[in-house]
Amino acid sequence: MNKSISNVSSSQETSSRFLSWSTQPITLNAAIIALFHAFLAAQLWTGDFFNSYAYMSDDSFDWVTQGVALNQLISGVDGSDWPVLRQPVFVFIAALDDILGSHGIAFLFAQLLAVFVTCYALGEFARKKGFSIWVSILVPLAWYFSIIGFYKFWILSDTLASSFMTLSVVLLLERLEKLNDTTNAAVLTFQEKFKILLPALCVSALAGLTQTYGLIPFLVIPTVYIASYFLKWTSKSTAIFAGLAMISATLLVFGGKAVWSAIIPHASEPKQFVLLEVGLGMASFYSSVWPLAFGTFLPAILVGIYARFKSKLWIPSVEQLALLGLMSAFATMTFIYQWTESRLTYMYLPLVWLTLLAWNNKVVSYMTPSLTRLSERVLLVASTTTIAVGLIIHPGDYWKPDLAKTRLAPSQNWILSTFTAQPLDRFHLQTMCEGMSDVCEKAEYLPQASPYRTMMFEEYKRRTLLEEE
Repeated sequence: MNKSISNVSSSQETSSRFLSWSTQPITLNAAIIALFHAFLAAQLWTGDFFNSYAYMSDDSFDWVTQGVALNQLISGVDGSDWPVLRQPVFVFIAALDDILGSHGIAFLFAQLLAVFVTCYALGEFARKKGFSIWVSILVPLAWYFSIIGFYKFWILSDTLASSFMTLSVVLLLERLEKLNDTTNAAVLTFQEKFKILLPALCVSALAGLTQTYGLIPFLVIPTVYIASYFLKWTSKSTAIFAGLAMISATLLVFGGKAVWSAIIPHASEPKQFVLLEVGLGMASFYSSVWPLAFGTFLPAILVGIYARFKSKLWIPSVEQLALLGLMSAFATMTFIYQWTESRLTYMYLPLVWLTLLAWNNKVVSYMTPSLTRLSERVLLVASTTTIAVGLIIHPGDYWKPDLAKTRLAPSQNWILSTFTAQPLDRFHLQTMCEGMSDVCEKAEYLPQASPYRTMMFEEYKRRTLLEEE
């Protein structure tokens, strides 16, 4: 009787958070940021989404085309090979958009969801670490307006993968701490303990099936918790379930990818691991990217170190070590990945904020009133200065920032650029097809075409015209 009363289900706990007074401002803040994002994004296309959306990269051509291809494969219209096979989750979003008429609604909703989830996860994590509502509101804003935050408007899967990954980290840490509570460990059955981890596991699988790097938190964090068991910092039960979470997430992601690869006819898949090369070849690039992206965090990092030094507490918590290990894993991986795009830093930016919040945790016993006030202030400073940098500094090239070309240019920040951007007519539908809504036989991608984009456009046009026959 007491057990059933005291052990509230994870789903009930999650749903009640949105209704509690303490989280309402956090939820509202996340919703406002997401709606602001949707408002800006909705101005970027008209008619056919693929033709007119302002921010399309080579990868974007893949996603949109594969959405059409998936629907044709399922319906039996066309079962021919796809030129390139991408990860399934974002392809399903593209397929949904194709079903809805290629008007961009599914992509817009996916972006809105990703922004909301990331902002809510960051705000809620800040609240649980004892920070004021101002920090809980400003940290999500700082993530959104970061100098490398412009990727949210591109038709890429990274923002969605990063949001799932961030939520999975917050859920996993919260649930591992719950399992590490000796009171819970004594009364919960195996099935109940696994059920506690299930939400985090499902979100991690979504992250990993959106981008493979979304699985990394479920490899690093459980490893730290397992290692901490041998140092007597966590219970045996926690270590076992951390390992179970790691194995389950890995099987779900790689099993799902194997099934996806087996059922979809395709000519090739992206070979990303060949770009990993240990060395200092990327040092020059990241000497510009990281100071711009993380330079405003330095005061908060120093205060976190000072607080531990002042309290003579040299051993961090398992959670702090797990987040530091996770951030280090991403930084190392991107440093040895031979690809010069700030997008590789953007994808783990929320994890850096989580680490910063955890290392300045205000609810731990060693934080005296003076230290908690200092911790609060430096997080406020870090948040506001990050927003300011994003709004007034231009890094020369947002994709490839360069400190030598960085300048004060508030009129050229990515928010204003997005606000003033206009829909395109990249396939000349207005003149060749008598309107912006439908691709016709005369549509072409010239003169700005690259060979790869031309190939994907021809594939998209072929499939689109096939549907009209």
